[in-house]
Amino acid sequence: MKINYVKAGLLSAAVSLSLLTGACAETAETESTTKESTAKEPRVPAGETEAAASDDSPKAGEDQLLRDQELADYITLVESYLEGQDFRSEKDERAKALEDMLGGHYEVTGRIGEGNRAYYLGVRREDAPQYDDFYELSTGWVDNASWEKGYHQIGYYDKEGNETILYQVTDFSVAPLEGWSSPSSLDRFCFLPLKAAEDPEFSCVFNPDGRMQLDFFKKHPGLSFHDEEAPCIDFSYQDEDTIRFWSEPYPCCIRLEERDCEALRALLDEEQVKAGSEAMSNYREAIEMSRRAEPSIRTTGAGFTLDGRTYELLGSRECPGYLLTYNGTGDMEDHVSLVYSPETFSYVIEKIKDTVGMDYGSFTDTWFETPLISATLVFPQFGGGVKTYTTQIVEDKEKLVALSRLLDQAIRGPESLSGCPYVGVLDLVREDGETLRMFVAADSCDSITYEGRIGFEYGNQEDLARIFHEAMK
Repeated sequence: MKINYVKAGLLSAAVSLSLLTGACAETAETESTTKESTAKEPRVPAGETEAAASDDSPKAGEDQLLRDQELADYITLVESYLEGQDFRSEKDERAKALEDMLGGHYEVTGRIGEGNRAYYLGVRREDAPQYDDFYELSTGWVDNASWEKGYHQIGYYDKEGNETILYQVTDFSVAPLEGWSSPSSLDRFCFLPLKAAEDPEFSCVFNPDGRMQLDFFKKHPGLSFHDEEAPCIDFSYQDEDTIRFWSEPYPCCIRLEERDCEALRALLDEEQVKAGSEAMSNYREAIEMSRRAEPSIRTTGAGFTLDGRTYELLGSRECPGYLLTYNGTGDMEDHVSLVYSPETFSYVIEKIKDTVGMDYGSFTDTWFETPLISATLVFPQFGGGVKTYTTQIVEDKEKLVALSRLLDQAIRGPESLSGCPYVGVLDLVREDGETLRMFVAADSCDSITYEGRIGFEYGNQEDLARIFHEAMK
């Protein structure tokens, strides 16, 4: 039996139910700066402070939800992200099943929406047992050999770290509404049916990180959740918004409309592609061949899927236009080809630029040949459960020369993107006014991303820390 305890945060796209966990356990953040701050607070949508009833006479459970101000505020918050959808309170069979799994210690009411959308709110009864040795809430998914047989476990720790298990909940994921170390941590919970994980937009509304993800989508119309069955453009992206809810380059998706598919098919005319492509034995060989054609070529962090095939964009400012294509199922041994199609490359680049404003064909390995005049690093510090940001601006010529050498060597070398938290924001300005944003790994990794989409290793974190000794202390 494997027990995975989860407290807060968005863990991965693969396990969507973790979007629910930690719905109210947000990390406090502050910032100190040497000159200025670039950190932004996430938007909390405005809403009324009471939940809307389905009619003038509340149904069973409705009045209780409306009387509980914390639950009313929570309902208003999460349902404000589901515009145009009505939810009603109902004590259905699943609510009764939850009450049984919770030992009769909670009053549970469902919020039932359209289709299969539903979530459940549980309030601890006044006559429920009290625990004098409670120190911290313990809740997490218990994987009992398979997803279907797993369950969510609720309990608490005492000051010595001893755990007491109170409840086991099947078919639902669980999130506390009162934090983790408060005496009221056991008072209120939100329960989300596991099937809701198949609806990522709905799953997101129950978690602070998920709501920030939806805010990001709203800020950039055209972005959507990835659908394996639909033709789409996929690309990695980072900015101040994404690092609030996703510590690595965020996987963005733009759905391709039929007119886009037709345009791409025309550009990828079968005879033209066949004449201009060269079959490879594997992915690595194709990358190496493109680099031999033009040393500045890198993966761009972007690609698209169309008609069962995947196309990755390879290129640079000096040489845009290569597509590395293979079977869309991921079976690269099926047929890996390197295609030179600048028109297709440009079409996809423009779609991404129109959506997020970034040029995915702009990489150049000569960027640091022009001297820097300024480098600003916003870097996180952790301590006592609080994350703070320190901003350091470097204008010293000697340090800027050392920084240029360090990063120039990195981007001329092999690509490397690991699972590190790339949440340090490095803004660079050259003498000619051109700017570049890179994202620095905030743990022990010596990794950095070029515009949040191409990964490199710069060699030794101590070298970077000597330049930014205040931010990286």
